[in-house]
Amino acid sequence: MPALIAKQPKETRKQTTMSLSTAVLSDLELYCQFIDSARDWVLNEALKDLFRRDKAFTEWREQNHPRPASDANAVASPTPAPSRLPLETETKIERPRVNRSATPCCVIRRIGGPMLRTIVYNRRVLSWSMACATGIALQRQWPFPGDNDVLQLILIQKPWIFYFFRWTYSIMLFSTPLIGFSSLFALLYIFAARGDAPLTRNPLPPYPAPAQRKKLYLVLGELHHPKRLTPVENPRWLWIPEQGLFTGIAVFGAIGSGKTSCCMVPFAEQILSYRASDPERRASALILEVKGDFLLQGAQAVGHLSPM
Repeated sequence: MPALIAKQPKETRKQTTMSLSTAVLSDLELYCQFIDSARDWVLNEALKDLFRRDKAFTEWREQNHPRPASDANAVASPTPAPSRLPLETETKIERPRVNRSATPCCVIRRIGGPMLRTIVYNRRVLSWSMACATGIALQRQWPFPGDNDVLQLILIQKPWIFYFFRWTYSIMLFSTPLIGFSSLFALLYIFAARGDAPLTRNPLPPYPAPAQRKKLYLVLGELHHPKRLTPVENPRWLWIPEQGLFTGIAVFGAIGSGKTSCCMVPFAEQILSYRASDPERRASALILEVKGDFLLQGAQAVGHLSPM
């Protein structure tokens, strides 16, 4: 008896290497972020959709390269509907926007604005500072009553008990306000400033062309917030100066994550493009490669430069 849901097909995947232009690669990265999927999946589904739409190619394939019976059965079997990629001829797919303005939390979080968020982000420093100030004020207003008759008797009989009371009293003058202020800022963080307000991002500065740079440095990408996993209002370029290029650089990542196309090739292009027309100051490279894809992509990337 057939099931209501078709069995998931087992597809054989093979790895390949391709060279994409900078504009296409940039749009591919943006589209992967748009649908929250990997590049391999996007390319695979885009090619499948293209092959399915091209009727001339389908007829030519059936005549010259007919599929085996097993592949035909696999294609004919009912499978879940594939996710279609929005093309130019189709209507643009827009993600539904959730109206968050009506929720009470968002109304509470908007109270105070940037000043409240600044206070919450620096709550630890403020808690310690306010606790120290409060402890000093309390110690001056209510010092330890060391001249008390009972405490004087304890000092004579058991001095360590007297000093224990004295230091405990002094410590609690500072620790109690610290606990109070920490709890206050924690409540403020939970109920008033837990969510981040919409960030108005300014554009990145113009990308410095490698051939027009006066100094040798390597641009890695955008510099984000140093303490949180969020972008900043005024972004800058993250770069390695010339002194940092004398050491080794290691690039780690899974297969197909873009180690060659997004790191090695752009880095080599930046370094080799620096003063490429100056025979005395231009850089040279010795490439030792096993697979060969980096060598081919690097040659295409720097093919417009002068021979070295």
